[in-house]
Amino acid sequence: MKPIHRQTRIATIIAADGRVIETLIALSPRFKKLRNPVLRRVMAGQVTVAMAARIAGLGEEQIL
Repeated sequence: MKPIHRQTRIATIIAADGRVIETLIALSPRFKKLRNPVLRRVMAGQVTVAMAARIAGLGEEQIL
C-alpha cells in the first residue's frame, strides 16, 4: 500500500485492510456508520483522513 497522508481517502485505507474499520471505531464512535456497507461505500469514498479527523474531533496524527 502507498503511504497514508492527510488527503488519502478512507475507502483506500479500508480497501487495503478491512480491520481498519474497527480501529477507527475504537478511536471514535462517530465511525460506527462504516460498519454499514452502503454507508461505507458512499461516505468512505468521499472522506479524506483530514476530514475524518475533523468529524471525529481527533488530530490527523491519531488516524495516520
